[in-house]
Amino acid sequence: MKYFIDTSEQSEIDKWKDFVVGVTSNPALLYKVGITTSEFLNNNMSLFKNVFIQINSLQDIMNYRKNKTIFKVPLLITPEFNGYALLKQLIKDGRRACATIVYDIGQFNYACEVGSEFSVVLFAKNDNEFIVDECCDLKQRKGYETKVVAASFRSADDVFECINDGADYATIPPRIMEEVFSNKKVVNDYNEFYGENK
Repeated sequence: MKYFIDTSEQSEIDKWKDFVVGVTSNPALLYKVGITTSEFLNNNMSLFKNVFIQINSLQDIMNYRKNKTIFKVPLLITPEFNGYALLKQLIKDGRRACATIVYDIGQFNYACEVGSEFSVVLFAKNDNEFIVDECCDLKQRKGYETKVVAASFRSADDVFECINDGADYATIPPRIMEEVFSNKKVVNDYNEFYGENK
């Protein structure tokens, strides 16, 4: 399983750039650090082949590069917004697309059927603790090419479970990245061994 860093903090992105294959953000994270979507893209396009931003309409995409930007679309329907139709249109237009806020197998199946490159499947927030495993199983059985991106983690153990479930990617905030790559037993063994052999 490969990783995307989930933050708009450039110092954190730079810190983890050698551990990840992309970066993802959303309007709330951009607002939190006070940068625009364009600034976020400009900061990271030279670092990664996969840079995700969330959009809510086709008008949002006009100024962004076609080959690198991956457009995240929430799979929901409201009186003002139809994420299913927007995702399908992006793919029809040859854009890189990612279904997000995916809670159930029906949403994931739709993303696969329309040819979404990625699908962000929520894990820890989900009432179905087997959702990532079920999506990976459906993908394998049907031969879908959509990549399963596990998301929503409370601890490193959640991430490790999604590795075992067969997720292709995980999108992880810096705090969880620290947990995943900071096994205290390894640190203790290293200090014990090298402390005795210096």
